[in-house]
Amino acid sequence: SEMTLSFWVLGLARPKGSKQPFPIYKGKRGQPKVFTGKVALVESAGAGLKAWEQDIRASAAREMDGSALLDGPICLDLVFSLPKPKAAPKSRRIWPCGQRNDLDKLARSVLDGLTNRVFHDDGQVVQLTATKVYGDPPGVHVVVKTL
Repeated sequence: SEMTLSFWVLGLARPKGSKQPFPIYKGKRGQPKVFTGKVALVESAGAGLKAWEQDIRASAAREMDGSALLDGPICLDLVFSLPKPKAAPKSRRIWPCGQRNDLDKLARSVLDGLTNRVFHDDGQVVQLTATKVYGDPPGVHVVVKTL
């Protein structure tokens, strides 16, 4: 049976950071450190990311209202509404194509927020549509469909 959830998460959409590699060294105090050959991948989280993911999880949980997590293939449609710059022209439509809001990273933060709240694993998502627009209020409109 098909199911559709549709909800807004209000707030400034935050991108999920990139992972930075850090080499792991070992060695006793006073001895030269030796590279172990292993690397730790550490998420570089931007300001506000934790709060944004909590808002996504809270909105998703409210929408699910205690029902079981969705199984099977998921179709996900995301429309990110970003605040329009003050200097933006009023007379024509412009698109948010700035450096600080990669669409894939914005989508990743939403996928992570929906995992274990709406569906079990973001691997269930077989179709993903994501759009950035300037709009008020800022946030993301999320539509989740089971296929």
